[in-house]
This record gives sequence, C-alpha cells and structure tokens, in this order.
Amino acid sequence: MKKLIAILAVCGFFLIPVFAEQSGNQLDKPAEDRVEIKFDLTGTGGNSTWEIGFASDVTNLKKSETVTHAVSPIALGLIENHGGLVNNLYVYWIIKGGQKLNITLSADGPLEGTYQEGESTSSTEYMNWEVSWTPSVSGDEPVSGESVLGTTDPYNISEQDAVDYNTAKPVFTREVLDTSREVDSALLTITTQDIDGVKPASYAANLTLTISPVGE
Repeated sequence: MKKLIAILAVCGFFLIPVFAEQSGNQLDKPAEDRVEIKFDLTGTGGNSTWEIGFASDVTNLKKSETVTHAVSPIALGLIENHGGLVNNLYVYWIIKGGQKLNITLSADGPLEGTYQEGESTSSTEYMNWEVSWTPSVSGDEPVSGESVLGTTDPYNISEQDAVDYNTAKPVFTREVLDTSREVDSALLTITTQDIDGVKPASYAANLTLTISPVGE
C-alpha cells in the first residue's frame, strides 16, 4: 500500500497542469486570464528552415515551392567543339525564418577520364571546364558580375595551379533580413575546353553546393 501511494504521488507531481486558469464562485465583476502568443522568426526561435539543391526545372518554385530535381550524373552534349549543357541546370533555395547564411558552389577539379590505349594500357587524362552563374544577395542591393569556377583554356599541367576550381564562390548571400521567406534560383552555364587534342574518354568531375551560417 505504501508503494502504491508513493507511485500515485509521483504521477500526481508530473500531472500538475502547466496552463493558467481563473476560477471562483459567484461572478459579480469581470475576470480575465492572459497568455502570450509568440511567433519567433529571428533565426534563434526554432522556426528557421532551409532547402537547397540542383534542379532541371524551377517553373513552380516561387509559387508552390516545387522543382524538378536534377538527376546525377548531368550529361554534357557536344556543342560545336565544346561540351555544354543540353538541358537547363539550376541551383535553387527555399529559406524561411531569420537566419543569416551563405550558399556557395565549388568544384573538385578539372574533368578526369581514363583513356584506354590498348588491352592492358591506360592513362588518366584531364580537360578543363567552366561553370558560371549570376549570384544574388538579400535586400535591394544588386550584385554585379558573374561567379566563375574553372576555365575553358586547354588543360596544361604546368599551368593548372592558376586555375581555381576549389574556392567556393557565392550563389546567394543572405545578410539583410528584410523578409522571412527567400525563394529563388540561379541558372548555371557549363562549357568545356575545345575538344581538339583531347583524347576520347569519359570525363567527369563534381559540383558541390554548400549552405552555411554567415561567418563560417
């Protein structure tokens, strides 16, 4: 019996109501109760969300926040003497709340492929490529110029240190918090170097999209 009473006492402790209330007998004057309703969109109140990715169609992005996601790998086609995108490729973002953040894009290096010279002989080959887009920022301040990764100059191992693929370049910078919803996209352009002198192989490299808090 003592054990049962102890259990009920503990249960009673955790069942204490957490809401306020007013009660009484005969009401001869107005009574009131008050509770604060709070919707925190500052970025620290748990109401900040984000979604980023690559898409092939962003027609309904701003209206319904839906996209057609790009399917990896993204195949380039031969356009004149260069490789290029046959279909559109976008970076998109859906940001809600009040967190300051950066969205950037980087690549891991030139396109790399394996050239099969014979039944038992192969070599690793490289070709340059360039990715460009128009970055944007929050607020009314326009951004001038393009962000560019890589180059369309012919691959030259002695000059590759001057070609920048790895430094993450801005896609969207959100430092001015004048709205609690930011939904948009950036169209990517991809072009390879001229294929003259490039050995026939299947070449590939990676694009990396990163979102991070401002200052990191």
